[in-house]
Amino acid sequence: MGSALLITQNSLLKDQNLKLDYQTKLLNQQNVTAEAQRRAALTAELFDVLKDVAREVQSTQNGVLTEGLINRILVLSRAAQPYYYVRYSNPKDGEQTRAEIIKLPLSPERGQLLLGLLANRVTLKPLADAGVVFEYADLRETSLSSADLTGVSLSFADFSYAHLIRIKFERASLFNAIFRGAEVYNCSFGGHIPSGSIDFRDARLLRSKFAKSMPKALLDGAYIGKLTPQGTTDEPDGIDFSGYERQNEGLWVRLRKKTDN
Repeated sequence: MGSALLITQNSLLKDQNLKLDYQTKLLNQQNVTAEAQRRAALTAELFDVLKDVAREVQSTQNGVLTEGLINRILVLSRAAQPYYYVRYSNPKDGEQTRAEIIKLPLSPERGQLLLGLLANRVTLKPLADAGVVFEYADLRETSLSSADLTGVSLSFADFSYAHLIRIKFERASLFNAIFRGAEVYNCSFGGHIPSGSIDFRDARLLRSKFAKSMPKALLDGAYIGKLTPQGTTDEPDGIDFSGYERQNEGLWVRLRKKTDN
């Protein structure tokens, strides 16, 4: 009798814990949704700013914005703080769309602001000098080509699975930036880069140049060259491979972290 009662109590307790976990998850999603709703006004200002940027760029030859508009962009970039939000997965055949809270806080608005400025060919140096920040910018899965991000504040920005061609990151602040799985072709990371590991895991780092002063990066699984009958081509220059070993995988040379045997 006593054993049966104990089993019943344990079963009820387990059910209560499962319900509590479910309610906690729902509450977290509700909080995240509320935060996203508070961003509605910020998004409206973002569109207004980019509309004024497009209008102003038409009257200038060098892409330099007026001081008044730069100040508006500065205020917007500071207001667009990173936050957790719900991201919906792209379902595969037979799967349902899943709603998941992102693992690290990001700012989609800062990402959209940067992409909008680049699309309008705005010169970013005056903005960087004025203190405009793009830290924690959500730039995942974006495509950028021939962009000059020299001196831009991009610490903690997420470029995961982005397609990056001929991008200048020279003297950019990339403290703990994430390039996981990104395609990084003909990009330059010259000049002093503040300390803090940059995440290049599983990225394709082909024909890119890296600063000798760049701190040790996370490189496990990174692709660093193509295999041809003449040897390895398209290797990056300047990056520190110590602590990793080169492995040939199909047509690629890939880095794998050394293990202590």
